[in-house]
Amino acid sequence: MAYSDFTLSDLEEKFSITNERKELYFPVTPIKPTQWLQKELTDSKEMPIKSEKARSEWIVVPILKELRNLNNKFFTIYSGDNLIGDKEKGLQGECDFILSKDTKSYDISVPIFHVVEAKRNDLEEGVRQCSAQLVGAKKYNDKKGIRLNKLFGCTTTGDVWQFIEFTDNKLYIDNNKYYLSEIDSLLLSMYHRLLQKFPLLNAKAATHTSRGFFVVYFLIYALPPLRNSYSLGTLFLRTTPTTKQIAIQTNATIKYCINT
Repeated sequence: MAYSDFTLSDLEEKFSITNERKELYFPVTPIKPTQWLQKELTDSKEMPIKSEKARSEWIVVPILKELRNLNNKFFTIYSGDNLIGDKEKGLQGECDFILSKDTKSYDISVPIFHVVEAKRNDLEEGVRQCSAQLVGAKKYNDKKGIRLNKLFGCTTTGDVWQFIEFTDNKLYIDNNKYYLSEIDSLLLSMYHRLLQKFPLLNAKAATHTSRGFFVVYFLIYALPPLRNSYSLGTLFLRTTPTTKQIAIQTNATIKYCINT
């Protein structure tokens, strides 16, 4: 099997993944597209877009590039890559677009958002395929020891876009559909709002206090010596009457330690 072969019933039967249609409402502030994106989309109207390839090149990719710039380039875009979530159960195959945490890795590091082009302009088919890819992405992250509470996806005909949220083994399929004509009021804003759901990936650091020492969650890619080895880590600042110790912990193992 491949992602495109799965139905929502298959996901429930094989992986106990349930689904529900509901309104995925998130307060959004309208974002005006840059002049570059406006020109790209205006130019696309002059082109004979008759294939999925043309749709990708003229509509989908410019929007994803705009979103990447809006979000400090914290994610990179993989196009046409294979993602193996669970090979034995068929969760594998080529994905149209995967937005993944940018760790400068050649391979997919932390998939967080999948975009599926609706084949034959069939959004329902796109929803099924995107749902399977989100389950595959969770399996992929789990195998790497990366735990994310939510993943998001979207299926599109180019003109119409529908979003999906995957959390707690349940798929929430948005009742609303967003339109390319709403790019300056809803579509771009909704995309941007969903990507803001990944604060630890989108920020260089966030802090809180716990059990007498500071814990700073950060992205190890910011530390060049470890950039190629780990995606996420925890930085501890422990204080005692005689010493201060900074340590980076990944998968319960201290990888880097400095006494100050």
